[in-house]
Amino acid sequence: SQNLACPDCGISFGEINTRSFSFNSPEGACPNCSGIGTLTAVDPELCVTNPKLSINEGAVRTAGWNFDDPKSWGRCFIEALAKKYKFSLDTPYYKLPENVKNIILYGNGGEMLKVDTRNSLYPRSGDYYSDWEGVVPSVMRRWRESGSEEAKASYERYMSIDICPVCNGARLNKNSLSVKVGGL
Repeated sequence: SQNLACPDCGISFGEINTRSFSFNSPEGACPNCSGIGTLTAVDPELCVTNPKLSINEGAVRTAGWNFDDPKSWGRCFIEALAKKYKFSLDTPYYKLPENVKNIILYGNGGEMLKVDTRNSLYPRSGDYYSDWEGVVPSVMRRWRESGSEEAKASYERYMSIDICPVCNGARLNKNSLSVKVGGL
């Protein structure tokens, strides 16, 4: 239309040009995947090495989070989580309540934990107060922030590539994908 608007849904946008249909241009690229069509993200299934094992047996193990190592920083956190949310580190992972699995993988929503670091190799041992970020966000953050290709590669073992849910792999933004010419 002359108003550059859809008469059915009312959406309107600026004048259409060739950049509107290029995933290499900010004007046309999907804002979610930056025009790549896929997203690289931590796959929670790759963080759980074997759901039949317990936490103590190494069910959850990723770069930076080895809960079964008695002297690790991660062990201090998992013990604090088990105490606060009342679950056993000897229960097979698949038998843990869904909310506990969710907390382990995605964090506890900012609730403060009392983390006892006396048994760890952490230089300043004692009580430490912190929330729990979660394995998945932690690995993703470390991957993004790392300047080391070797470290990035170690985090990428826990990641998968998925089709962008916003553009379904088409690489273009919603406005560009809504333009039809001759019904196509």
